[in-house]
Amino acid sequence: MLQRLILISAFMISTCLAQQTVSSPPLRVKDLPGWEEEDHLSALNAFTNSCKRFTVLPDNKLVHNNLSEFGTVKSWKTVCQKASTIKDSQQAKTFFEEAFIPRRVQGNGVFTGYYVIGLNGSFTRSERYRYPVYATPPQKYLSLTRREIDSGALVDKAKVLVWLDDPVQLFFLHVQGSGVVFFEDGSSQMIAFDSKTNHPYYSIGAYMTHKDLLPRDQISTKTIKQWLYDHPDQMNTVLWQNPSYIFFALKEKNLAIGGEGVPLTPRHSLAVDKAHLPYGIPLWVNTTLTASEKPWQRLMVAQDTGSAIKGKVRGDIFFGEGPEAEENAALQSSSGQYYTLLPKVR
Repeated sequence: MLQRLILISAFMISTCLAQQTVSSPPLRVKDLPGWEEEDHLSALNAFTNSCKRFTVLPDNKLVHNNLSEFGTVKSWKTVCQKASTIKDSQQAKTFFEEAFIPRRVQGNGVFTGYYVIGLNGSFTRSERYRYPVYATPPQKYLSLTRREIDSGALVDKAKVLVWLDDPVQLFFLHVQGSGVVFFEDGSSQMIAFDSKTNHPYYSIGAYMTHKDLLPRDQISTKTIKQWLYDHPDQMNTVLWQNPSYIFFALKEKNLAIGGEGVPLTPRHSLAVDKAHLPYGIPLWVNTTLTASEKPWQRLMVAQDTGSAIKGKVRGDIFFGEGPEAEENAALQSSSGQYYTLLPKVR
């Protein structure tokens, strides 16, 4: 019996050692799904936009919430310096493969989309243009709800930047965070998020599902917009379910600026929950483009956030502007995951 126990113990030890010996090798950037098909140079350009943030920070500072896993500012300055010397796609591809280690963020999450919304507007109020886009009001008015503001609570108390012709488009300007206003003389003006009221964001899609106004599997920006246009008598009831209200600022250049303070790059900028991820880090996103049902496997950079973007794995894809961007963003809602790309030396 003793000899049998010894043999069993020896077998178990050798098995454990064998399991340790054949452990899988660490993941490499070049192993990421879809890596070879990526536009590496465009992704690099998005990344270098974020590099400007690191240049003004002290070297020994941790880049996110005192968490060592994302490294120090110095480590990011080092890779940013290398990135600044790259001129073509092959060099960009090699740079990411040699300078970074990918790490899978555990869990699956939802990936939605946003875009720069196009709006019709005027600097002068009229019967057609009567829906105001407000600049940030004095602090004491930030407790107002959407219903109160829509009902006139900020009249003569906050500056109106422009007047729009469509209350539904105004609401979705608040959701998207930036837009281009087109005027009748052919000129245009970019407007972008400046601040918000103290109220949390609430999804009107969730409300519409709860009230059986739209089936859960049909909820999208496109279907919500159409429902609102088809039911003008119920429009305010639905819109006022979201008490949060956004204030805007005029922008000198027609560039969409994210929460990081840098220009957004279409299809390479991602809005994330900054409680979990720092601005400026590259992410390999593995999800599906809902509009085409094709894989969406891209190198993106965390450069923005939003009231509805909450969770460790949660992303909002910036599609840019124009009809195709609007279509992609309006339909986008898919499950997926991402990998953080971190400097090899942190």
